[in-house]
Amino acid sequence: MNLALLAKTAWLLIHSPNELWVRILKCKDGSTIHAFSDNWILNASLPLCSSFPNPNYKVSDLINHEDKTWNVALVEAFFTSENSQRICRMRIPVSGCDTLIWPFNKNGILTVKSVYNLLANELPHNSTPNPDLELHKALWKTPLLPKTQLFLWKCEENILPTGSKISSYSSNHDNRCKSCNSGVNKTPEHMILHCNFARNVWSNLHAVSHVIAQDLNSDISIKDWISKWLSTKNLLDKSVIVFTAAWYIWKDRCSKVFDNKTLNPQLTANTALSLADEAVSSLVNAVISNPQTVVVNEDNFLNTIPEINLLVFCDASFDKDTNNSGVGIVAMNHAGSFKGSKLVAGAASSPEGAESFAILEAAKWILSKNYQEIFLISDAKNVMAYLNNNKVQTSWSYCSVLDDCLFLLKDIHTIKYNHLKRNLNSIADLATKHSRIEKVTGEWDESSIPYFLQNDVNLF
Repeated sequence: MNLALLAKTAWLLIHSPNELWVRILKCKDGSTIHAFSDNWILNASLPLCSSFPNPNYKVSDLINHEDKTWNVALVEAFFTSENSQRICRMRIPVSGCDTLIWPFNKNGILTVKSVYNLLANELPHNSTPNPDLELHKALWKTPLLPKTQLFLWKCEENILPTGSKISSYSSNHDNRCKSCNSGVNKTPEHMILHCNFARNVWSNLHAVSHVIAQDLNSDISIKDWISKWLSTKNLLDKSVIVFTAAWYIWKDRCSKVFDNKTLNPQLTANTALSLADEAVSSLVNAVISNPQTVVVNEDNFLNTIPEINLLVFCDASFDKDTNNSGVGIVAMNHAGSFKGSKLVAGAASSPEGAESFAILEAAKWILSKNYQEIFLISDAKNVMAYLNNNKVQTSWSYCSVLDDCLFLLKDIHTIKYNHLKRNLNSIADLATKHSRIEKVTGEWDESSIPYFLQNDVNLF
């Protein structure tokens, strides 16, 4: 966690240059990108370069700024063949400035949580295996009271303050179990499974006593015991009762030590069973009562658009097996008359990437047609949210694409970005699937409705 907080501090240092503490610590501006030392090539291979270039080269020195293309000869002269191909496949934005990106978070912004997940090997970018990861994830997803989860986590990490743990730090501490007077060390296994008090509690839990009996007579470690109940399918339905009982056994033992409470196995069992039922009920009801659903009435949307506006329906189709994509753009006026269409067949790395490039193609097409009163419509919710300045959910990989769309359309007299459900964007959906499946790229004006749209245009 300290490393995560330190990384967050470094991020703030870079992105808050005007703060007093930053001005004290920071001695120079690092906004320019060094072509051979900065990390700007996604998934670059090593060695990076095939020759020893001028270390002062910037990425901007590799770009033909007149037409926003790579200087291929220069790129190939310095970088290895593999890295040259990666660079030349990178799109050069037409707007914006260089930005530092944290690639381990979808929105590109560093958070303490994303660093912690990276250090904990929870992100796919880190290939180091973590045998405890699935155990931890299963534990936090189990419908238990938070204090029960914390207790189990301490057991897993071997940090539960038992007598045996305390005696490892103090030789004067007596770590023998006083509940059963057996002279056995107070380990988590003994206190929760093997002590006479624990055994009596388990025997009073009739719903699980027959299942847990084998654990009481085994030498299984507490960590393996927790893992067993979290990972064995036929035990999962009883795991909430078992874990709650384990925690309450620990709780009552602590009450005996610190409050001189008399232990009552029957009462402990009944209370644990009641708490388990309460935990499941309250957690399930909390999920049901907070659906986080926003209902939007879109049925009458098309009837509310002013007659002067042109409706530009846009969609993308993506095949995850081949990475083939298709872009479909269809323009209609308020009365439903066909005004033009454009299809672009290509490739993409993800559905969101395909949708983002579809919007970019639509922006270029709108500019080429000199349209001025536009409703740009898509069923890509995150993409349209970004265009409407809600940028939380969009992947950083495609932000520059959407920023270019906004830049290209900034001088349009009226431009509105609307998200509609797919069934209301069916005409663009039909066009984009035709483009991807048939690998069609082309453009049609209002005098020539393409054959694959004729039936739908007539029904619009």
